[in-house]
Amino acid sequence: MAYHVFVTATRTDSDLAAEVALHLQGGGATVRQAAAPVGAANVVDLGLRRADEVIVILSPRSLHDPALMFELGAAYSLHKRVTPVLMGVEEADLPQLVRQLPWVHAADLGGYVADLEERVRRHRARGAGC
Repeated sequence: MAYHVFVTATRTDSDLAAEVALHLQGGGATVRQAAAPVGAANVVDLGLRRADEVIVILSPRSLHDPALMFELGAAYSLHKRVTPVLMGVEEADLPQLVRQLPWVHAADLGGYVADLEERVRRHRARGAGC
């Protein structure tokens, strides 16, 4: 049973999202990357509903992007594990809602992937027990 991670970013940060997606795949997850925030009409259909976890790439260019914040809110309302990955952004720069989430600095992504590997392992073990 696959553990699905949905990675979303603005179009200007798609290169950063691709880099993060590669790290996450190394943790054993099946990763789907949105090319850019797609807004209300399509976000759920693009894999958000299927995802076990959602990664939102935040940089100075995307920090206040309405479509990206919509996706973050949609994931949260679907009770997904939502983790913003900060790239060139500090906690003090984050909107209050985002500050309340368990975010990670891009430089600390290795530790996050190690934790992800454990979540993937537990998820597969539960699936094997069915």
